[in-house]
Amino acid sequence: MFLLTGLVTACCGAWTPSSGQGCVALRGLGQAGGIDVNQPNLENHTWQLNTDFRYFNSFRHYVGTAEQFQRLQLHNNVINYAYNFDFGLTYGLTNRWSFSLDLPFLIFMRSQLIKGTATREHTHSHGIGDTRIYTDYWVLDPKTHFHSNLQAGLGIKLPTGNYDVKDYFYALQSGNTFTRTLKPVDESIQPGDGGFGITFELNGFARLSGTLYGYGNFFYLLNPRGTNGVVTGQSNPYANITSVSDQFMARAGITEFFTSIHGLSASLGGRMECIPVRDLLGPSEGFRRPGYVISAEPGIGYMAGKSEFTLSVPIAVVRDRTQSVPDREYQSSTKTPQHGDAAFADYEVSLAYNYRF
Repeated sequence: MFLLTGLVTACCGAWTPSSGQGCVALRGLGQAGGIDVNQPNLENHTWQLNTDFRYFNSFRHYVGTAEQFQRLQLHNNVINYAYNFDFGLTYGLTNRWSFSLDLPFLIFMRSQLIKGTATREHTHSHGIGDTRIYTDYWVLDPKTHFHSNLQAGLGIKLPTGNYDVKDYFYALQSGNTFTRTLKPVDESIQPGDGGFGITFELNGFARLSGTLYGYGNFFYLLNPRGTNGVVTGQSNPYANITSVSDQFMARAGITEFFTSIHGLSASLGGRMECIPVRDLLGPSEGFRRPGYVISAEPGIGYMAGKSEFTLSVPIAVVRDRTQSVPDREYQSSTKTPQHGDAAFADYEVSLAYNYRF
C-alpha cells in the first residue's frame, strides 16, 4: 500500500521552506495532499498519527529559468540547509469526514559570503512553524466508491512560528577586523510568515487497471496579510519589508501495488510548487522570491499492519525565479532592468510514517 503524500512544502513547510527546495520557500505542505489509495478513509471515531521528515539543501542560483553558473564557479553562492519535521493527528468523525492538526518543527542553516571577503558566515534558526488545522470530506461514499473518489479540504493556518528570528551578521572593517550585528535572518529560513491563512485542497484517485491507480493533489494557501513588518535589508527600497505570500502545490501520477510482495507499492509522478508573484487576496508588495519548481517525483511505500512508510524524492526538472512586484516597481521607477535571483536544490528527500489507532 502506498500513502500518497504532498511535501510540503514545500517550500519552501509545516509552513517550512521545504518543498520549494530553496529560497523560493513553501511552508506547510508536509501533510498536504495525502491520501491512501487502498484504504482512503478513516473509520468512524478513529485516529491516525502522521509524521513526515524532509531535507534539502539549495545552492543553484536562477534568474528566471537561467542558471547563474558563475555563482558556483566563484564560490559566492548562497546555500540553505533545511530539516523539516511535521507531526500531525487526524480524527475520523465519520468514514467521510475527518479533522486534522499539523504542527512542524524546523531547523535551518544559511551560508553566504561576508561582503567584500572570501569568508563565509552562517546564520541559523529553529523552532515550531505555523500550525495548520483543517477538515477533509470525501465527496463520494467510500463504502461504494473504493476504486475512485475525490476529497475536498478546508483549513486555517495559524501564525505560531517565529517570523522574526535574529542572528549575528558580520561586516569587514578597516584593518581586517570584523563587526557583528544582530539582525533578522533571511525570510527563507524563518520558521513562520506572520500571517493567518486559509488553505484549500483537493485529493483524488482512480483505478486505471488492475493494481494500477492514478492520483492527483492540489493545495493552495491564501495569505491575505500584505507584509509582516520584518525589515529585510534589501537594497531595493520597494522590498525593505518581508511579504506574506500565497503558495500552492499540484501533483499527479500513478501508483502500482505489487501483488508479489504484500504491502509494497511504487509511484511515479510530477509536482509543481509555486510562490506566485501576486496573491489572490490582499496586497502583494514587500520582499518575496516568487517562482516555481517542477519536479519528477518517484516514490516507494510499504504497509505493515497499522503502519505505513513512504519515501519520495522529488527531483527538480524546471526552476524559475519569476520577477517580483518590487522588482517591477524598481524597474518602472528607475528604467533599469531588475530581476532578483533565488537558490534552488537539485532534489528533496521526504520520509513519512503513519499509524492508525
